[in-house]
Amino acid sequence: MNDFHSGRRRLLKMFGPGAAATTAAVLQADPVLAATLGQDERSGDSPTSHAAPAGLAKATAVKRTALGWITADEGAITGLSGEVWQYAELSPREWKSSPAHARLLQEHGSTVQRGPAGFRPRFVATYDTEGPVIGFNTEYDALPGL
Repeated sequence: MNDFHSGRRRLLKMFGPGAAATTAAVLQADPVLAATLGQDERSGDSPTSHAAPAGLAKATAVKRTALGWITADEGAITGLSGEVWQYAELSPREWKSSPAHARLLQEHGSTVQRGPAGFRPRFVATYDTEGPVIGFNTEYDALPGL
């Protein structure tokens, strides 16, 4: 189970919903995933019990627009996540992952400047020319050996 096609994704499917796997069984198969699950068990956090914090941002037209875009484009966003997972590129060698993010933003109306400050394959995406300004940092590099 060393290549990425049969690694984590396969483990997640094997130990997915309905499986009766213990943290010890997962630990044996994948120590990093097991550490994450162990932390969730100790903290009592789980996908079914976790609730996002409320009241952090006021309900504004901008927030409603952003949430509407995320909801309407959920398939493209989760598709991008799956695509980038398959690349598993090390930092700063995201030769496929970075353009995939830039492409999604371009497809939704952003102007993309590639290689700012000489840092290939980085990019800056701009949408419209009036505020608010929203920035995000994608953390899509893989860790060696995973």
